[in-house]
Amino acid sequence: MRTNRKLSVTGLAASVSVAALFAAMPAYAQDTRNCEPGSQDEDCITPEQLPGTGANGAPAGEGEIVVTGSRVRHADTYTSISPLQVMTTEAERDVGEFDAAQILQRSEAAAGSQIDATFQGYVLNNGPGSQTLDLRGLGAERTLLLVNGRRLAPAGVEGAPTSPSINLLPSSLIGRYDLLLDGASSVYGSDAVAGVANIVLRTDFDGIELFASGNLNEQSNGGNDYSISGAWGTTFERGFIGIGAEYSYRDMVRFSDRDFLAGCDTNYEVTDSGEIRTIGLSDNAAVQNRNPGISIAESPCYVTGISGRIFNAFTRSGSIYYAANGNVANIPGMNYGDSQDTFGQNLDSNGDGIRDVDFQNVNTNAANTEESLISQQKLYNVMAYGEYRITDDDYAITPFFEASYSRAEIFSDNTGVAQLFPSVPDLNIYNPCNFVTGTGVDCRAADNALQQLNPGQANAGRLSRLS
Repeated sequence: MRTNRKLSVTGLAASVSVAALFAAMPAYAQDTRNCEPGSQDEDCITPEQLPGTGANGAPAGEGEIVVTGSRVRHADTYTSISPLQVMTTEAERDVGEFDAAQILQRSEAAAGSQIDATFQGYVLNNGPGSQTLDLRGLGAERTLLLVNGRRLAPAGVEGAPTSPSINLLPSSLIGRYDLLLDGASSVYGSDAVAGVANIVLRTDFDGIELFASGNLNEQSNGGNDYSISGAWGTTFERGFIGIGAEYSYRDMVRFSDRDFLAGCDTNYEVTDSGEIRTIGLSDNAAVQNRNPGISIAESPCYVTGISGRIFNAFTRSGSIYYAANGNVANIPGMNYGDSQDTFGQNLDSNGDGIRDVDFQNVNTNAANTEESLISQQKLYNVMAYGEYRITDDDYAITPFFEASYSRAEIFSDNTGVAQLFPSVPDLNIYNPCNFVTGTGVDCRAADNALQQLNPGQANAGRLSRLS
């Protein structure tokens, strides 16, 4: 059983943004005249060259300056030279998307493997339960995440977090999502090679707002989730202030909780005539083609992993398998067996027509149906922010503050079968090959006997014996 907690606190921040002393001023030039259609006169100018016009020659908005705190420009989406995708919270809710992490990961720009709640039993930099954004399939480390134009710090429950966890974003306080789909490493650095996601918080508060959403699964044995949030704020002439709190709960889902995930992963084979078969025939056909009269089990479950084996070093066998669950011990003096000899021939030492080692007997497919597919998660988010514009002149002195508290509790009691690969020293008394100080056997001599290389055996002289 493992319970992980993640705690992230961003302290009060204040900043004053002042325009440069030498602010950009309108340019004054000598009188010029407009070009006549088709004119080659170099002293005239075209409508596109006039100050305050766009690429189509239409006058631009007088003094139009839009700043979101970053290089992600929002005002002129359709004429931006860089690809920009803007998603508003209102529009996403209209299509049934409420969670910030799902909105970002399901956007058209997201590509590659999106780390979400289904990644269990993996070694992740941010630990289990974290969710990250990957644009253009280059990895979350190459996608920059901003909140109001300021970098969001990496967060995780354990390990060495390298990327922000987007499930800590307060969904009720988000106004829109700006995705810059062009590489921005020249501006932000190498963590923006794939692009930039700027989360713009709301500034249109007017009183208190309450919001709740949830999902009820049709199979009632787990998988329900819900979110409850509240926000309060006020907007005045020179600024605004807002505060919000959010609680999200996600129920645990195990493989056995879903009828389409219960049981083993099955084979899916298509014959030359187009017939679909779910019983594994190809492996047995390959065994019978090489050694007529010897077969292995034909099972609908394909082999996903193998247990009950050891690696027999310094022999020709490689992995050998414990004699249990139907497997036969064919290595002299040892309670282990092998499926083939070094010449590629399938082994049937007792002559029953079944290969001594059938991998279906040690298959880990569906061995752990109680493994958790989605871990239980509880999220707590509280955030307060605001700004106040002191002056209205060109210098625009505007102090602001942002304070946030985030807590994540991730619980999972079964993340998969543990894999252990211990290395046993040669003189360890439990080493099955330690015949000097232990009770083991001479594994090289046993391998010579298994390969039929001893004098008088079938393969004598074909290879040098191990000594």
